[in-house]
Amino acid sequence: MYIYYIFIIVASVLFSTEFAVKKRYQTLAGTDINATFLYNALSPIAFIIIMMAMEGGRIEFTWFEFVMSLLWALVFTAITYFSLKAFSLGSLSNYSLFLLGGGMVLPIIYGAIWGGDSFGFFKILGILFILSAVFLQVDLKEKTNKKVMLCLLLLFLLNGLASVLAAVYQSDLFSFEKPSAMQFSILRSIITMLFGMVGFFATRNKPQDGVQRKILQPAHIKSLPWALAGGVANGVANLLLLFALVKLEPSLQYPIVTGGSILLSTLMGLFFKEKGNARTWTAVAIAVLGSIVIII
Repeated sequence: MYIYYIFIIVASVLFSTEFAVKKRYQTLAGTDINATFLYNALSPIAFIIIMMAMEGGRIEFTWFEFVMSLLWALVFTAITYFSLKAFSLGSLSNYSLFLLGGGMVLPIIYGAIWGGDSFGFFKILGILFILSAVFLQVDLKEKTNKKVMLCLLLLFLLNGLASVLAAVYQSDLFSFEKPSAMQFSILRSIITMLFGMVGFFATRNKPQDGVQRKILQPAHIKSLPWALAGGVANGVANLLLLFALVKLEPSLQYPIVTGGSILLSTLMGLFFKEKGNARTWTAVAIAVLGSIVIII
């Protein structure tokens, strides 16, 4: 049993690493929509290869699964876009707090309203802790802060929406045939990759003065390893969580991953000279406490 908890802890480390890698990617590739599509075209490759090998190269899906995967890919593209914007002016601690906070809070609320899940005192208290941590970090004093906060709030909602889409797929809300969670993961990753490829070529810089520019600019080439590394970290982390699902319910996994990733991302921010202040560390502590309370 303990091995599954180790899987979750390692997944938390990998998710935090992915955030740090994505921040580094942003410093090299920029924050425009072209950089967004390039990241989404490259980052799912490792996960697709791993999952396809596990499934013996088999791909099965229904129209319902295709539509859900397409919606998820659109949401994920928006998450990448606003992630790069948030990284350009914000910190890893705030990014992970808003992103993961929304990814846990909104699915719990969805499950309580439409999914038939229990919604007891400790879940309510845990949600209040996480929301308090988020609001503690809202700073609208400067114009720059307003832009960052807008991106972070959108990430809170978008990642929550992505988690809700995954919950809807797993639930019995719709009676459509669903091959498996692994097949759904493969399909949505493939669609995200293809969507990223098409978007990258559609938004790349057009020729100037009659001179055809290279498809990949120097900044793109420098950022390629970081996009691939982010995909590897994300792919292995998600794979470990799938393994952990054998014995541990998602309601136990998500709080551990959320609290652990928020704390580790804040620590990794030190490598980017993000020391944080008392308010930042207080918000992180409250969020971690909220994650622990939800498990009770």
